Amino acid sequence: MVVAALSLLCACSSADPDEVVAESPSTSGAPTSGAPSSRPPFQTAPTGPVRTSPQPSTSIQQPPADLLRAIEDDLRRRGLDPAGLVVVESAPVSWPNGALGCPEPGRMYTQAIEQGWRVIVQLDGRSHDYRSGNSGRPVLCTRGGGAVPSNPHS
Repeated sequence: MVVAALSLLCACSSADPDEVVAESPSTSGAPTSGAPSSRPPFQTAPTGPVRTSPQPSTSIQQPPADLLRAIEDDLRRRGLDPAGLVVVESAPVSWPNGALGCPEPGRMYTQAIEQGWRVIVQLDGRSHDYRSGNSGRPVLCTRGGGAVPSNPHS
């Protein structure tokens, strides 16, 4: 048994005992012998939503009722009457991080995929872009970048 294990170890070792195996920063830790990697360079995640399946950008899927109620509540807190609210775009989204595609300068976010929704509603001729993540809490995203808290007085 010991002889079989030793012969297996010897068979797995390099033919050249002086060969140096280097770590390449472009290959996520895979050993190389100095030859250039055929892998593409590392790229960061996109800043917008990551769609899990192809969907047109104007898809309208009914958002969860609790999310819609939370959006209506947020509009009331902002002094608007949600009675004439119209959902113009709504779709489930996989956000690449906790910024939900709407980062605020100087703020840090979780770097993990967040399952949530993007819901664009129209009220009194104005569009309001709401996003939600794992928490289910809607966040109003302004076009200039950056999110507006659900309760602007807190």
